[in-house]
Amino acid sequence: MHPRPDERHIRATDVPLLAALMQKWRPAIELNIEGYPDDRLLAIVRAVKPEQCTLVPDSPDAFTSESGWQLGNAEIALLRPAIAALKAVGAA
Repeated sequence: MHPRPDERHIRATDVPLLAALMQKWRPAIELNIEGYPDDRLLAIVRAVKPEQCTLVPDSPDAFTSESGWQLGNAEIALLRPAIAALKAVGAA
């Protein structure tokens, strides 16, 4: 699932409902949440504890991804705490 801030793919409120529907198949079928590692996404991840989380480099106001992670100092500073938060809830 990719709960974008503009909710054009899926609404943030849909994520817990879909996670609950999937519960009987998890973890054999992984719940994956995809998005930019901001506070909004991390709150969703903390609430549903997916098995997997795919971090994408598009800023919350971007229409689509234009490139991959560059992993300069600014992106590393963003990703380190996000990865720690994901690990804390058991997401790979």
